[in-house]
Amino acid sequence: MVYYDESVLMSIASTIGTPIKMDTNTLTMFRGRFARVCVQINLNVPVVRCNRICLIYPIEWLLTRKFNNRVWEPVPFTRGGLSLSHLLFVDDVMLFCKATSEQACVLSKAIQHFCDNSSLKVNHYNFKFIFSPSVPRATREELMNILSIQCTTHIGKYLGFNLMTNRVTKSDFSTILDKVNSRLASWKGRLVNKAGRLCLALPTYNMQLIWLPQFVCASINKACRSMIWSNQRNSNC
Repeated sequence: MVYYDESVLMSIASTIGTPIKMDTNTLTMFRGRFARVCVQINLNVPVVRCNRICLIYPIEWLLTRKFNNRVWEPVPFTRGGLSLSHLLFVDDVMLFCKATSEQACVLSKAIQHFCDNSSLKVNHYNFKFIFSPSVPRATREELMNILSIQCTTHIGKYLGFNLMTNRVTKSDFSTILDKVNSRLASWKGRLVNKAGRLCLALPTYNMQLIWLPQFVCASINKACRSMIWSNQRNSNC
């Protein structure tokens, strides 16, 4: 295993297994640049977890180092407020930087740096970036040429949830409404008494991630009411 910074390397090694031997000569000559360590892998640890530790930790260390050296310029949420440089998911990474040619070069070098040290390659099919609406078209084309990455207007989904970057619209929540309607339809309100329909009509929301707009809540409540009061004359209430 080869990677930068002794502390990061030992943290990874101790998490996925037991460090057996450290190349002290390498550390003496190139301290702070790279190190080698022999690790006895713990087979009780899932392989997926080992892969995530070996990949995510170095990425986070690399980005944090560039941020601390003021090379990477993160994107602020508000004027003078908190800035965001990256988000780490289970198997995805989101990077945030200013839309300038200098920052595009820094991003390109950081990605190439990681690929060279991890023996991995970038999946250009899933590697896309999105611009702020205020970025001029000429700047967008320049950055696309530097990074060799396609631009998109929609990031997509993560764990079934739409990652929204623009103003919220009704179509962004169409999936939730479709799931609610299909589930209510499958319960067949005609075959259940009113008490049972009241329990089944309690929907679960994705509000751990985002507040649902009022029109979405109204549509869900309408579907639930329709299921509760469906065929009231023939119910057992």
